[in-house]
Amino acid sequence: MPTSDSMLRDLRAASSGSDCLEVLAESRRLFGFGIVGFRDQLDTPVAPRLADAAAWARRFGWPEDFLAGWLQRGLGQHFPAQDRPLQPDRIVHWTLPPSDPQATQGLTRRQAAGLCYLRRHGVSEGITVPVRRPFGRVGCLSWMVPTRPVTDPQQLELMRVFSREFFEIFDHCGGWRASGPLSPRALECLQLAAGGLSDRAIAEQINRSVETVRFHMKTAIRQLDAVNRTHAVALASRAGLLASPDAGR
Repeated sequence: MPTSDSMLRDLRAASSGSDCLEVLAESRRLFGFGIVGFRDQLDTPVAPRLADAAAWARRFGWPEDFLAGWLQRGLGQHFPAQDRPLQPDRIVHWTLPPSDPQATQGLTRRQAAGLCYLRRHGVSEGITVPVRRPFGRVGCLSWMVPTRPVTDPQQLELMRVFSREFFEIFDHCGGWRASGPLSPRALECLQLAAGGLSDRAIAEQINRSVETVRFHMKTAIRQLDAVNRTHAVALASRAGLLASPDAGR
């Protein structure tokens, strides 16, 4: 059984996104929950961008076949605690409403279906910690199906600290790439963007059209799971994919 000190130590020693996920998987035993999961944005399930998502689902404690149905039916877009405002660094202890018609009034059919799907797989209660991330994002960690009462203030504070450090270190490690390595042309465009060049200036520099440059920039943004080009440059630089601005001097 990991201790809080060893878990935070392992997290701080992580050198990749996968290392962070391994520590996250272990956290459910320490905190006393059957399931753990995370979203890098509140309204976006993260599983489709994970390599070997099914294996991670098992590590995170998800019931067999839960993940596929959750994504294929589009239910993963509906957050269990969406009936209350989620404020970064504020712990939310949520419980699903009872399965009677009055409790689901005001919900869309898909939202109601999502609640039923969770209940059917044994999920009715959990702890969620939203965390403010760079470029206006809010991610969250959620622990579900408690194996003991969730009442210890020290544990709740540790969950909040762990969540904040998880995303900080996960982002520092570069997270993951959604669809393989960047092409040399995409890296070249990012490198020039890091030097402050506009799309038009980059096009002149590499002797290509502006549309081509924009295509490569959009590809890089998607593959790095970035919000915009500035974020993509920051992630690529942090991951060591770009040369230092002083390297050519």
